[in-house]
Amino acid sequence: MDGFLNNTGFPLTYDDQLKFNICLTGQAHQRGLSIGLKNDMVQIPDLIAHFGWALNEECFQFDECETLLPFIDAGKTVFNVEYALETFEFCEQARELQFMSPKKTGCRRNSRGLLTVPDFKMSDIIQESVRLTLPATMEDDLEWH
Repeated sequence: MDGFLNNTGFPLTYDDQLKFNICLTGQAHQRGLSIGLKNDMVQIPDLIAHFGWALNEECFQFDECETLLPFIDAGKTVFNVEYALETFEFCEQARELQFMSPKKTGCRRNSRGLLTVPDFKMSDIIQESVRLTLPATMEDDLEWH
């Protein structure tokens, strides 16, 4: 959701992206849906009131997690997925920041050095995030449907 920062083939501006994102949240809310912000960390100050949560990839890997703290400060959830780092490299910091932040396993670097990620569902991320944040004694009490 940060087309204005990328070469999309359209002359998108900051304001174009802001209006589009706010329009999406309005459409979701009219339908009783929750909507989260994916990427577009530059516009978080302008969008925090409209989005219910954030989804990020590899904020620990790229040292950009602080940018997502306005969501936590507003009592909203931040989901972050790490691919390349090992769990011990980000788990404690994720807990301190109150992020839901699992490691996605099965990722590999291809011959061009690009990270390939197996398909996954949002429900998998949420389940793993909850499991990581619960005390170990509660893990056995979880049942996912």
